[in-house]
Amino acid sequence: CGVSPISRNVTIPNVYYVPLHSLPYDRGFYVDGELPQLRNAGASGSILNKQLRSIGEQAIRQSENSVRPTSGPLVGGGQFGITPIPRLIFANSILVSMLLPAFDRRPYGVSNPFWVSVTLEMSSPHQNIGIGDLIKASGFPSLAKTLRQRLERNKCMMVLNKNYLAKVTAPRLASFQQFALLQTGLAIGFPSSSSFPPYNCGAFDVIIPYSEIASDMSPVGKALAIDVAK
Repeated sequence: CGVSPISRNVTIPNVYYVPLHSLPYDRGFYVDGELPQLRNAGASGSILNKQLRSIGEQAIRQSENSVRPTSGPLVGGGQFGITPIPRLIFANSILVSMLLPAFDRRPYGVSNPFWVSVTLEMSSPHQNIGIGDLIKASGFPSLAKTLRQRLERNKCMMVLNKNYLAKVTAPRLASFQQFALLQTGLAIGFPSSSSFPPYNCGAFDVIIPYSEIASDMSPVGKALAIDVAK
């Protein structure tokens, strides 16, 4: 996507949180949780905060539409929430990257956990960075293998239907869309395993140190990993 990081001095903005219900939403829908925002982010801060709020609003609308009846108003509730985890949020003067646990629930139904993620350049034009910018096309099979090996060590994963692991680690770009660049490595979020009974591990994440996937990363990905680790 044309992301071209350069050598820069790095400063650290502050992350704070605003109530999710401060965003627009259908009043027949229940919204809970918080949305991260940036303070002391310079001239770009207000623009980036607006983009982050837009991402929150989009996630709310998608959840509203998933529980809305085919006709008539949204009645009887339905719920959406985001519960940020600080270890899955990174921000400096070069980029902001977040992997946010979210859920929605149909009226009188069970909770469906999933992820909302965003990685943005701090400098104008505040480019949205995708996993395809970070990982070479030839690197996805190796990345998928590394992730599968890590998941197989997880006690909950060990008892899951193997079809689930094969599905969520399929070596294609679409499998790894929910991610964050962190100082500790690349975090990948995986969806709920509830469609593969009898076990449900919920939505979960895996963090891979950059050293383990260096050969899979694009030049842009390697440069951003260095920027994040500063």
